Amino acid sequence: MKTERLVDALRALLRPFDKMVEVALVYGSVARAAEVSESDVDLMIVGRLSLKALAPGLRKAERQLRRPINPSVFGEAEFSKKLASGSPFLRNVLDKKKLFVVGSQGDLERMGQGRADRGPRAGSRGNRHTASSG
Repeated sequence: MKTERLVDALRALLRPFDKMVEVALVYGSVARAAEVSESDVDLMIVGRLSLKALAPGLRKAERQLRRPINPSVFGEAEFSKKLASGSPFLRNVLDKKKLFVVGSQGDLERMGQGRADRGPRAGSRGNRHTASSG
């Protein structure tokens, strides 16, 4: 699967929720470019978004990508708390290759330092989506 096509489809999925998503990333075999035809897309989202709100768009993205999407959705405070407590799942995800859909490694690091609930960071909106001319 072409990485660019995948990231573009996931950005389109998340675009209606732009102000609610701090970080979204793909992890697992797809991020490592080790997927097989049956691989799902592991998507982690950190923000103020519910899985219920995301569900209709998820189904559309799954049809477009022809792969199931396995979302893990965390509130910012929940993410920071789990990370601080040494969650094996989060450590495993964060220590391996990732494809950022929204946000950056720096955003993850700030949340890991307990800064997620301090409001928008200077410049953080500028790297959220790749701008396309037109």
